Amino acid sequence: MSARLSTRMVAKPWGKDRLPPPFTAPPGSRIGEIWFEPPAVLDGLLIKYIFTSEALSVQVHPSNAQTFAAGLGRQGKEECWLVIDAEPGAALGIGFAKPLGAEAMRAAALDGSIEHLLEWHPAKAGDFFYIPANTVHAIGPGISLIEVQQNSDITYRLYDYGRPRELHLGEGVAVALGAAHPAKLRFHLGADGPSQLVEGPHFKLDEGIAWKVRQTTLSENISRTA
Repeated sequence: MSARLSTRMVAKPWGKDRLPPPFTAPPGSRIGEIWFEPPAVLDGLLIKYIFTSEALSVQVHPSNAQTFAAGLGRQGKEECWLVIDAEPGAALGIGFAKPLGAEAMRAAALDGSIEHLLEWHPAKAGDFFYIPANTVHAIGPGISLIEVQQNSDITYRLYDYGRPRELHLGEGVAVALGAAHPAKLRFHLGADGPSQLVEGPHFKLDEGIAWKVRQTTLSENISRTA
């Protein structure tokens, strides 16, 4: 059993004016995201496409415990990515190549070197990454992916390539892990990959639903677990 969800396009300056089928960007628009409107039964989750022609900010999300302790009154954010298309040389920055302390992270965010301290993983269609809360990450240019996330808008930007947007160094460094991304949280879908992509604590995701989402349907195989 599956239910078709309505979608909406979200324009972003770093988006694309040419989208992969079956989508078409409106003339003169750069579409960065396509959101699946969450049903009431799954209002704690958000599923969307992300399309990048430029690098996205280096950022981090807090956990549920951290948002509630800070009195923000809403959940934090864990997410996962399924790459559906990638241009040659495209990569995802997830975690750090070497351990990084808080003060060193702040300094690197201020001078821009944090971009080069991330561990950049070459991206290709079928690659899957789980991004726990507190993981510093960035999406590079030339990537199309599906993101399944906790439905939260709490993002702390650490570095934004000189764009005139607010940074959140105090909040971001306070929750960020200066560590590598665990290898067990990334793999390629296929014969060697597990059929269950995510099992809690905030949602579970099976391989079958990943490709159903690509076709704009939602299956009962995806559900909240907390």
